[in-house]
Amino acid sequence: MQIVSDDVVHLTNNSRNGGILLWGNPWLLRLLPEARALFPELDPIVPESRSAGELYLGVEVLKHCQGGICVSGQPLLLLFLERNPNVSCELSLLSSSVVLKRLQQDIVLDTQKVVERHDALLRQLAQLPAYRLEYSGHPNSVAEFIKTLV
Repeated sequence: MQIVSDDVVHLTNNSRNGGILLWGNPWLLRLLPEARALFPELDPIVPESRSAGELYLGVEVLKHCQGGICVSGQPLLLLFLERNPNVSCELSLLSSSVVLKRLQQDIVLDTQKVVERHDALLRQLAQLPAYRLEYSGHPNSVAEFIKTLV
């Protein structure tokens, strides 16, 4: 698997096929310092401070991640990850209305024209197959399960 972005993905209409094109900043991940408990190879990285004083690990993807990067791509499905200590790994299908509601939680407030464009893209994105994956345990086991989906 390749990394597209850590927390922000940009969307636009793909003029070639009428679908959606996504892109991000795949070169640097900003993880919580607690990530070192799951990934001991991150121990040498010294936490940095954000403007609000929150600490993070600046992880250089090409140096630390085996799969490498992917600058852009066309989404084929949506997968919402949720940690749940009561299940090992449980996958459930989500309706497009639930997906749209979840996606609209993070919409950026801007001019009416920009908000309408964002909403139209989110509505298009919500038509893709979408799942909630509840999991517990080490992220490697979840990553192996996700590979079976795609």
